[in-house]
Amino acid sequence: APGHIPLFRPNPDGSTRWRRFLGEPGTNTLFNMHTTQDGGALLAFQQSLSAGKKQNWLYKVDSTGALQWKKQVDNIMQRFDAAPAADGHIIVAGLYTVSRFGDAYKIFKYKADGTTVWEKTFRLFETVPTYFYFVNRVHIAEDYSIYLLGDAHYLPQDSLRGKGTGLHQLDDFALVKLDQEGNKLWQRFYGGNNREFPSSFSPTADGGFVITGYTLSRDGNISRPRGNKDGWLLKGDAHGKLVWQRSN
Repeated sequence: APGHIPLFRPNPDGSTRWRRFLGEPGTNTLFNMHTTQDGGALLAFQQSLSAGKKQNWLYKVDSTGALQWKKQVDNIMQRFDAAPAADGHIIVAGLYTVSRFGDAYKIFKYKADGTTVWEKTFRLFETVPTYFYFVNRVHIAEDYSIYLLGDAHYLPQDSLRGKGTGLHQLDDFALVKLDQEGNKLWQRFYGGNNREFPSSFSPTADGGFVITGYTLSRDGNISRPRGNKDGWLLKGDAHGKLVWQRSN
């Protein structure tokens, strides 16, 4: 099915148990897929419409890949992510554009059947406009606190105000921690004076985390750059403080 999302499940010997083609009319771009406790999965993707318009969707499928429900995810631009919690709730987060005040995070909490529990919008700073390209990963911890991983930057004309935020001018790794009700606990930025793009977030047994991605910087938090575009791995503690980092 051209433009649709292929989903299949292999058997232990590598043969195909089942195959599905999912999506809406037109071209569909899959952002992320997360498995759920009932053996199914959540698919976060974007549908390309005519005249350059796009629509974000969240699909819930069962253990055979059959569609159980689908939901339009409105007021979110670009890439977004959706993650299931142990209690069955779902957290969805992405970018919301608020013009001259910069970009903001838009976050939703859904029940297991897709009905909305709450919706919230917040900015990183009230006095410094900041901008993002995407929310790359949503992670829900054992205590139901929420981590949002993406990127963030401010514009050159805001450099005087921006220097006091801990955020470098160009894109940093941006990690935000929220409580289970979506209230911001802290935010941290990692990078240098060029661009950083994160790709994955994983919790660690000591309550901290590791983030992977790549960097174009040769200063800031990057202590030993290897080239013009390095893979970058960093370790943070439970409060987001940088413990160590490696580039390659």
